[in-house]
Amino acid sequence: MARKGKADKTARLITRGSHQYVVLPKGVEFKGDKVRVRKVARGVLLEPFVLDLKDWFAELGRHPLSDDFMAEWRNQPPTPKRKLFE
Repeated sequence: MARKGKADKTARLITRGSHQYVVLPKGVEFKGDKVRVRKVARGVLLEPFVLDLKDWFAELGRHPLSDDFMAEWRNQPPTPKRKLFE
């Protein structure tokens, strides 16, 4: 189970007919009128819909990763040494 961080917030879901809406709390709003939606392993990821790469990287910088990003998931042994091309 994923740990809840300090910045985690809860969004409301509203269903009308065959559509479901996510009501985002203050502080996590998106600019513009579109977001990219992707299914990921255990959920759905909403990302800003940005066509210009310079703008896309600037948008990423608005949401810095926490210091403990993936700290518990990257606990793996070192890669074994292998002889290649033999």
